[in-house]
Amino acid sequence: MCYDAWSHVREADKQQILYGYLWAAGFLLFCEKFVDHEDFELGVKLLTLAFVSVFGVLLWLYRTRTSKGTHRALAAVALAAVIAECTVNTYVTSVGTVSRSAYLGQQEDYRSLYELTRQQEEGFYRLEKFTRKTKNDGTLTGYPTASVFSSTMNSYVMDMYKRLGMRHSKVYYGFDGATALTSAMLNVRYMFGESEKYENGLYALETQSGDIFLYKCRAVLPFGYVAPTGYDLPESIEDNGLRLQNQMVSDLGIPKPLFIRATSRQSGDDVAFTADQGGYYYAILTASGTGKVDYVGGSTETEKFNDLKKGAVLYLGYLEKGQSVTLTNGDEKDTTPKVLANVYRMNEEVLEEALEKLSARHMEDVVWESDHLQGRLTLEEAGRLILSLPYESGWTVWVNGEEKEGVLFGGCLMAFDLEPGEYVFEMKYVPQGLRAGAAVSAVSLLVVVGAALAGRLRRKRSILHET
Repeated sequence: MCYDAWSHVREADKQQILYGYLWAAGFLLFCEKFVDHEDFELGVKLLTLAFVSVFGVLLWLYRTRTSKGTHRALAAVALAAVIAECTVNTYVTSVGTVSRSAYLGQQEDYRSLYELTRQQEEGFYRLEKFTRKTKNDGTLTGYPTASVFSSTMNSYVMDMYKRLGMRHSKVYYGFDGATALTSAMLNVRYMFGESEKYENGLYALETQSGDIFLYKCRAVLPFGYVAPTGYDLPESIEDNGLRLQNQMVSDLGIPKPLFIRATSRQSGDDVAFTADQGGYYYAILTASGTGKVDYVGGSTETEKFNDLKKGAVLYLGYLEKGQSVTLTNGDEKDTTPKVLANVYRMNEEVLEEALEKLSARHMEDVVWESDHLQGRLTLEEAGRLILSLPYESGWTVWVNGEEKEGVLFGGCLMAFDLEPGEYVFEMKYVPQGLRAGAAVSAVSLLVVVGAALAGRLRRKRSILHET
């Protein structure tokens, strides 16, 4: 669209350029007045307006001036403006540089530990990390993960992660912020860590390779677990994934909450907390504007949380009674360093009861390949089968040999409301557009071959004509 506008700029009326600029400036002023979101800070709006103004003036001069010398000067200024804009975008949105050896040096350790889990597990499961170098570590190393960075990512997953307090943006969704319950529902059975200090009642240290430690999750669910018919994420709760999960366990018929609000206090710009009893604790940000938080005093001594938004959940680990911890702003350049967060303790008995209810009925004999999955399920009463696979248009599901459309749990995961009976599931994934792409490729190949043969035939005829 931008290229089309530029290629026809000579045909545009001068007033169109002026009106286009005024509309863009008006939109930015509207955002400044009415849009209150952490992604649209005042500095972002002002800088955007400055660049829009520069490009508007350049377009106006290009349209109204005819001198070649003027056009060359405008081209030089436009190039400088584009470089400046790209530099600002890179500085603000990218990560720091890292050497190739630091980036790839531990890949063999991750791969060897993943292969070890494959010897112990059958069916489908995921692995995740306590800390990560990139948002695409699983794809880079080659293990199934609950985190993906891609401009063509599944937006259904991003929407669900946002509601649960997990990391998300327009180009990625990440496991960070998951609780023991959501981790189990996503079929995460192992965690990687770069320290042995993550071990507790939720994570058992299995082994290590180099500086990478492998932990086995104790809070897990089988692939394809059954909840009550119609079970779903509550629609009325936003920006508080912990309260939402309390309602989720309530909908399972469990009267007690999974997360219990603990008493924390504001200490200047920091949040200070002392555990009144031993347990697993989580915090949740209650205000926008804080993108990074340093967690001091936990089992790992210091932990850094990044890419935070309002409603982001932070895993604080196991705290002993009387243990004091602090949440402080991790961004030295933040002009509003105050951290606002609430702290919750997880009720371990409620977690255990919820996992027991969900795992009581589940899919068995699961066979998983990259594009194919099958399994069996027996139900003595009606229920909703929930698969930890996000819906993609390329999936086709057959139940007892008949193609079946399911529903979406949390607007994301594939689910099926089933009556009592025995079921055989078979699922196959074919990327959307694969057949059309193959057909286009085949036709293109035929055209190329035909053109080559036609050219060769013309050359032969020319030679014969000459002789």
